[in-house]
Amino acid sequence: MMMMMVMIVLMMTMMVMMMIIIVTMMMVMIVIMMIMIKIGHNGGDGSGGREGGGDNSSDDGCSRDDDDETDDDEEENDHDEVGGAVVWLC
Repeated sequence: MMMMMVMIVLMMTMMVMMMIIIVTMMMVMIVIMMIMIKIGHNGGDGSGGREGGGDNSSDDGCSRDDDDETDDDEEENDHDEVGGAVVWLC
């Protein structure tokens, strides 16, 4: 009987810990998304424009190629912002 009670208590504590971990992970994800959106609106456009200008001047290719490169730059900026947000949170 005592073992059953101990097992039930352990299961309850594990469930509570899992819920707390899930909630904290959700909160961290929301904060990172908010920071990404803020950085994207404030500083991301300027840096993206600078990188895009450098690529356009060096390539002199078709307009399609330039469009593809600007898309790649935007994706790289997002990854950089995520890293900056994680470092800022730490």
